[in-house]
Amino acid sequence: MNNQYRQLTQAERYQIGVLCKLGFTARRIANEMQRGNKTISNELKRCPNGQYCADTAHGHAEQIRKHARKQAPLQTADQDEFILSFLLFN
Repeated sequence: MNNQYRQLTQAERYQIGVLCKLGFTARRIANEMQRGNKTISNELKRCPNGQYCADTAHGHAEQIRKHARKQAPLQTADQDEFILSFLLFN
């Protein structure tokens, strides 16, 4: 299985919902969709009332993605200063 991270699409969430209603376990859903079982397990936890809803889960994921903070890369001057201080004091 490919280890590169891909976020679930809304279509995949609908597929999870259908398989869940058919009584599939998280592990079996993961195998059917060729996804990690932890990914599916976490996805099923997005709906707190125990009944998975693709629309609710997708909305929750969109909110998290919307408010996710991008980490700023180190500036070149910061990198130079860090390297210089490391070399001088070590």
